[in-house]
Amino acid sequence: MTEPIHAIIVDDEFQNQILLKELIQSYTQSIKILQTFNNVKDAAEFININSVDVVFLDIEMPNQIGLKLFDLCKSNEFITIIVSAYDRYALPAIKEGVFDYLLKPIQPAELKKTIQSIINNFNSDVSKIKLLNNGRIELVDTSDIIAMEASGAYTQFNFKSRPRIVQSHHLAFYEKHLPEDQFIRVHRSSIINTAEIKSINRTNKTLILTNDHNIKYSIRKWGLIKHLIETEKR
Repeated sequence: MTEPIHAIIVDDEFQNQILLKELIQSYTQSIKILQTFNNVKDAAEFININSVDVVFLDIEMPNQIGLKLFDLCKSNEFITIIVSAYDRYALPAIKEGVFDYLLKPIQPAELKKTIQSIINNFNSDVSKIKLLNNGRIELVDTSDIIAMEASGAYTQFNFKSRPRIVQSHHLAFYEKHLPEDQFIRVHRSSIINTAEIKSINRTNKTLILTNDHNIKYSIRKWGLIKHLIETEKR
């Protein structure tokens, strides 16, 4: 990822906002802080109309819990770093699929590790994708993915060699981490691995995959689907 990673900070205390922003900027130029907020409502409104990659989120603020941000956003196409003085929210944060959890007061060494993890995430090898499974981050081979399907703000992954996994991010969040020559968004609610197409029912506009699952495709995607299939056969 050559362009800056766009981030925002959400913390009710102004001094905490400034400190975290200055620390991040002193460690890396790869992360650009677009804006800081003292409440989740304003942060969500900004996220809903801007491209945000990372949210540094305080979890306990007056009259609000940081995790409510996910309910206010139209889609969760960003990774979240919880920054909190309390560790009791770690389990709820893991369930929401947060990327990392930093305890206040922030330790420079821990923040540096988190920053490096963020940069690695956006520059990661497209042959693998990071997924949360049973509270642990796993690196999964993208070649093992048959299809991904949207279910509200969640995404269901279907694999060749393992049980399906449901993730708490929107489909578009994962789309940008996949090999473009192997995966295609055939419908607003689904992405498929073109190597896993077994047959095509053009009458019903349906792709039959190797796990015998049927996926609807958009008619405007037919040309691209046909091109990718023909390219793979060469």
